[in-house]
Amino acid sequence: MSFELFARICVGAPLRPDAAIALHAAFIQSLQLAPDCDPETLFEALRFEAPKHKKHEPDRLRYLRALEAFVDQEHNIDMALGGVSELGVFDPKKNYIFVGVVVSEFQCPQADLGRGAALPDKPQWLKWGDLGSTSDLGKTFPLDREVEKGLDHARRSYQRAVKDINKDAHLRVRPMTLSKQHDPDWAMCRWLVSQDHPSVQPRGRT
Repeated sequence: MSFELFARICVGAPLRPDAAIALHAAFIQSLQLAPDCDPETLFEALRFEAPKHKKHEPDRLRYLRALEAFVDQEHNIDMALGGVSELGVFDPKKNYIFVGVVVSEFQCPQADLGRGAALPDKPQWLKWGDLGSTSDLGKTFPLDREVEKGLDHARRSYQRAVKDINKDAHLRVRPMTLSKQHDPDWAMCRWLVSQDHPSVQPRGRT
């Protein structure tokens, strides 16, 4: 199975599972939808509110932008989703929500899920040598200009502003209920949906 990958390089940590569930439930409630609404209902609600010139965008992209805008407004913090999503939305059994500061992002196809530390069901914690398109990590992605730009931007950010970024991230995550499995740090969060899933396809321009 081939996937559409949305990757974010962040500084921070994952929310504890119960906190992630509560945060996503609050997002659904802010849209005046039932807590157990299906993804199609959620996608339609977001598309209905979208400007006419953006109604053709893929549902997954519109959903992610709406969720991150809600989280930023409520908590003044960036976020990223991680894991494989069967339905194109957050699944508390298979996905996680990472909070902190987003440094860089990119999107590309991915043919497989990787092994070991590269599995997308948890953050891939990074060290300096992992950043940049010529690193071992960079070579696991297809040759793509967007991937190259995303990785190189993260490397330059680390070179030029690592102390400021780390300080900002630690201040922002302080009020959040974080997982105890790893201290806040630099990480890559990968959120994947099957390329055949309707949520990754552009909508008709209607």
